[in-house]
Amino acid sequence: MAKILDFNSLSRPTLELVMRDEAKTKLRLTCPTEALIERLETGMGELREILARRDVAAIRAAFALAAELMSCNDSYTEITADQLRDDFRFGVEDLIAFFVCYGEFIDEIKNAKN
Repeated sequence: MAKILDFNSLSRPTLELVMRDEAKTKLRLTCPTEALIERLETGMGELREILARRDVAAIRAAFALAAELMSCNDSYTEITADQLRDDFRFGVEDLIAFFVCYGEFIDEIKNAKN
């Protein structure tokens, strides 16, 4: 008997975010590209220290990375760093909370049984 693997019917793990705008925008984040995962893993160890120092360039880079990660969503909505700061009223503390939660999401995907 032939089996069919229908990729359209596979459920993908998601992380749902409810943003801090008037519409309470919901984003269902999906798994990012391998390159984004590598960038995330490289920076996670230093993230709290970098953000705590309030280094402007590092904070901008963290906002940009968060926006890229949030742009990997099931509705293909592109998110920008400016949008995070302005529309969604993200601050440094929000970035830290996001990266911690997102790291847990990626760990769950990596540790999931096939």
